[in-house]
Amino acid sequence: ELVVIAVLCALAVAGRVVIPIPNFKATYAIIMLSAVAFGPETGFLIGAMAALTSNFFFGQGAHTPWQMMAYGLAGLLMGLAFGLGWIKRKKWQMAVFAALSIVTLVGPLLDVGTALMVLSDSKSPEDKIYTARTDTNKLVHFYSESCHIGEFINVFIEKAKPFNLEGKIIDKEV
Repeated sequence: ELVVIAVLCALAVAGRVVIPIPNFKATYAIIMLSAVAFGPETGFLIGAMAALTSNFFFGQGAHTPWQMMAYGLAGLLMGLAFGLGWIKRKKWQMAVFAALSIVTLVGPLLDVGTALMVLSDSKSPEDKIYTARTDTNKLVHFYSESCHIGEFINVFIEKAKPFNLEGKIIDKEV
């Protein structure tokens, strides 16, 4: 069983590294199916190890534990849901459950981790850092006043990082 788990971890890493389709990661499918096949503990293990190992290609950093926790919890949740009988071995049930767990668990966990990392870089208590998404779903962090919350604004990208962008507001109307 250990060899099978190692192969599934390698496939999950390959799903994240080799398939460069934006906003699509085959890793989640492998994690979820592994959890259904081998149980919640194995789902967590494959999720956490896939995040850790794939970051050898993308770069390790403070984001790695957050990714490990998010991917692992997604596998754990799928394994628990299947083990408790909440979902059956039907494609549509597993697909809907996986999509919901990614939208409600993985995404928010990764966004919270990113926000906490950015806020920890704050230079003074008065700094207000806001996070927005670009048209291509990249995170942009910028300094602003609270009056811009909920508005469409233009941000000039000042610095590109592996998982987010830093920018400043420019005076051009949308």
